[in-house]
Order: sequence, then structure tokens, then C-alpha cells
Amino acid sequence: MNGESDGGAIKLTAKADLVQVDKALESSRDSGYDLTAAVGEVVDNSVDWGKASAVRIETKWDRGRKRIEKMAFADDGVGIPDEILPHVLSLGFSSGYGSRNGLGRFGVGLTLGTLAIAQRVDVYTQRAAADTVLHTYLDLDEVKSGTQTSIETREASDFPEDFAHLMQTKEDETPFVSGTLVLWSKIDRLEEGGRYGQANRERMQELTRFLARAYRRFIDNGLKLELDGKNIALHDPLFLLPNPRVIDRFGAGVVASVVERGTIEIDGTDVEVTVTLLPKEFRQHRGRGGRADRAGEEFTDLYIPDHEGRISFLRQGREINYDLVAKMLPGGKNPVDRFIGIEVSFPAALDEYFQVRNVKRGVVPVSNLRDELRKFLEKPSRARKSAVTGTRRKQKKAPQARSTMLRKRRSAALSRPCHAGEPASASQRTRPNGSSSTS
Repeated sequence: MNGESDGGAIKLTAKADLVQVDKALESSRDSGYDLTAAVGEVVDNSVDWGKASAVRIETKWDRGRKRIEKMAFADDGVGIPDEILPHVLSLGFSSGYGSRNGLGRFGVGLTLGTLAIAQRVDVYTQRAAADTVLHTYLDLDEVKSGTQTSIETREASDFPEDFAHLMQTKEDETPFVSGTLVLWSKIDRLEEGGRYGQANRERMQELTRFLARAYRRFIDNGLKLELDGKNIALHDPLFLLPNPRVIDRFGAGVVASVVERGTIEIDGTDVEVTVTLLPKEFRQHRGRGGRADRAGEEFTDLYIPDHEGRISFLRQGREINYDLVAKMLPGGKNPVDRFIGIEVSFPAALDEYFQVRNVKRGVVPVSNLRDELRKFLEKPSRARKSAVTGTRRKQKKAPQARSTMLRKRRSAALSRPCHAGEPASASQRTRPNGSSSTS
């Protein structure tokens, strides 16, 4: 440190590094990322910067299937240029840092997301027409021991053998022209949770739902997402996009009806708000809470009860929050809300108004915006509840009306005399015990 005091230079007495790297990285492991948020960072990079049309995720478990040991993410994107590759794991670096045009912005997601789950991340990439695969990595143990003091790029002989199959087409095993493989290892945050923790099976189910919902617009536009060999089919909580599970069970024409759709302008930029009423086929079995159709057949894979009071917030077309938002719904949460879809879509230019964090999870609209959204939702809020209760009221009355009509028909038929030689009507025939039978 240099400066002037009383006409003389201040003597340098001590100095320190701006960051204690090992301790800073260790502390960053608790920065708020869970498995879904961490995976989302990798997929975002593949879709946004890699321009990938396919992203494949695969897990490797220990022999007892109690712990996930490795997790790989492969895409068929354009690959990472060699001059950029060593920087992708450097905190704060982004080729589009601060950009409001893509899914990323802060340049910390890949590294922080990884460290929240694992102690090591390797990145392998190959550009089109390139002869070699390039590799870089970050290992927390090596940083702590002083073995790794920088992030470097080196040539690799090939993609890791255990996951090389992910970098080729499933149909004919043709290698991707270009692409990137991200590998998490030394995973220590995905063990079985014990009595009060979360089981890995539950984590993977939650991850499947997250991918299907968060990237629904991308999947609808052709993105192929795969988890452990299974394709991820989109799930739209508004039930406007074509859902394969709905089509298989109810047919292609079963979609939600739009109750309200409009925009709220903020500083010349539009926020799009859509409210839907789920198809009547989902709410015909009273007392089953959207878990079964009229015949009682279960359709829990549509996750209808999850919708209750939740709002889906999309940033740049990618969902970043699907949860309850305090003081947003007029009248508060109601059980019929599970049959309602609410989506708020905004561009990254409005991040400050939604208080978007680097974790890309959680949205808290500023007070004025929340008031505007609440005001917008007042009308469809009343309409949605009356529509759902109206449908249930009709369903309850319909059997009673039919029963009354049948009783009147039977009474009229029995009161009419039967002349000699005239066959008795079905209503007049008697059972062995003497009671009349009806068809």
C-alpha cells in the first residue's frame, strides 16, 4: 500500500491475498444450490452457449445403490474454444458476463453448482473438425493441498471411457461432430439422508420433474433431454403445451382453457401473465384431488396436486421458480387452485424487479410489481374458482336428475294398462320376486 502522510510515504507493513482460495471454495459449497439447481446450471450452459439439440445425463452409483459416485452431462453442442476452456471453471468468468440476452449472467453457476454436490469437476470438449479432445478440471482436494493453483487446458486422448457412449448417437453410435462432456466426481453430497434426510431415489424423481417443467419450452422446440437413458417428456403446469402423458391417456385434443392472458409493462418491457383452467377430464372424480379420472384410473404422473397455489416464473423461457409466493393470490391459497395454472414470463432485463439471484432459484417480485401482479390475478382468481366449483356442482346434480327422470318413466309405464294380447313392456315385466324390472 502506498500513500502520502505528513509529506512522507506510508511504509508497507503487511499484505494479504484478496481471496483465500481454498477456504473460499470450501465455503462456496453452501451457496444455496441443491441438486436440481446445480444440474440446471450445466444444462443451461449446454442449451445457451453450446447451442445443443441434445443433452444426456447419466449417474453412476455404488454397488449398494446407496450413493451416487459420478454424474456426467453430455451435449452435442458446438464445443468450447480452447482459449475459453480454462476460464469456464474460474469464478466470475463468463463470455457473456452481465448479459441480459441468455440464460446465464454471473459466471459462477457451473463451478458453484458443482461444488455444492461434488469436490471435482472435469470438462472435456471437442470442436467441429478438431482432431483432439481438450480437457480441464478443478479438484477441491488438490486446491487445499496446494497441488492445483491454476486451471489449465490440456489435450486428452479421448472422452472418458465410462461415458464415451454419451458422446455419440443412440441410433447408430455415430460420434457427435462436436460437443462437451462435464463430469462430476468425488460426490459427497448425495448420500442417503438417514432418518430425516432425502433419499437419492426421491432426489432423482424431483430432478426428473424439474427438467420436464423447467425446460418445457425448449423441449417443445425440439431439445432432447435424457436422464439415465430415458427421454424427459415435457410437463407444462398450464397444460397448454402437448404433454405425451396426457395424449396417451386422453387424446391430443385435451388441453387447458385460457382464463386470462395479458401483459404488465415495466420500464417499456413486457411481463407476460397467463392463467389457465385445467381440462375437465382432470377434475371429474370428486374427492380424488386431481389424481384420478372419472373411472378412478390414477394419473399421478401429471402432478396436478403440486399446482395448488403455485406460480411458474419463466426467465428467458426457462423456469426459475415454481412455488408459493406470499401475498400474490387474492384470497390466499385454495384447494381448487390445483386445477389452475399460472405462469409469469419475463426477460432477463427485468431481473432486478424479480430479485433474481445467481442460483436462478427463487423469485421475489418487488412490492410494486407484486401489487400489479396481484391486481392482474384478481379477475381470473374469481373466475377460476367459480368454474371449478361449477363443474363439480353439475357433476353432483347430474346423477340426481337422471334418477328422477327414470322414476317418472317407470311410474308412467306402470300406470298404463296392458290390453289382452299386447306384450308387456320392459318396464312392466316382473322379476321372480314380483318386483318390476327395467332395462
